[in-house]
Amino acid sequence: MHVYEALMDNEVVFQTGFRHRVGPRLCPWHQHAVWELVYHPVGNGSTGVDDGTTIAFREGSVVLYPPGVAHNQVNALAGEDWCIHWQFAATVPALAPTPCYVPLLASPILHTDLRELTCGNAPPFDDPARLRARSCRLTAVLLQLLADGRAAADPDAAGEQYVAAAREYLNEQATTLRHLDEVAAHVGISYDYLRHLFRDVTGVSLHEYAQTVRIEQAKALLEHSAFPVKTITTLCGFSSTRYFAAVFRQRVGATPMSYRQRAHGG
Repeated sequence: MHVYEALMDNEVVFQTGFRHRVGPRLCPWHQHAVWELVYHPVGNGSTGVDDGTTIAFREGSVVLYPPGVAHNQVNALAGEDWCIHWQFAATVPALAPTPCYVPLLASPILHTDLRELTCGNAPPFDDPARLRARSCRLTAVLLQLLADGRAAADPDAAGEQYVAAAREYLNEQATTLRHLDEVAAHVGISYDYLRHLFRDVTGVSLHEYAQTVRIEQAKALLEHSAFPVKTITTLCGFSSTRYFAAVFRQRVGATPMSYRQRAHGG
């Protein structure tokens, strides 16, 4: 039986969640009496398993280790591990004793859930309601992770979802952003990773896309409002009127004032 099928019919009990930074080094062989989920929000490398299997993990991936399975970890790049320990409430026989690997979270929401579940609080065993809530949340995360892993081993589809979430956020917030790393924080991956992923998928950079959104907003305000150019500069998130005018002319082929006059038939 695969752990996905076991999750459909059995209760999960959350044990603990924690985070720790990892350098480009070897984490020695170890094992746990319970299940362990390891999410790699930053960093990449490989993990070895006692049956001789090696799993190469990347930023945004998850490895799920069954109880008693010895494993190590070698990080090629420094990063961070978010770990969750859990178990089934009842004995589940005949589960496959091999780790499960999900190459990339398919939804930014899962990143948020994993962040909350590894916030470092002590296990809430003194509060059955809180423990039950965490266990239910973890169950939903595990089911979604494993369903995504079964549906698509290719991480490209998940990558496109991150880019779609970034584009949606930029469409709504580009004029108020202080820095583009806010977009990465919103979708749940590092800025460097999102920057490369965004260009690979769209063919333009995050900066170029944000500028496009700002310029389109500026064009709409020039056409349909009486705001002076200085006000439009601020409303569209540009640092100065001179910079706004230079970017606008480069993108549109006209100054903001001449564009407004032309739009009004002047």
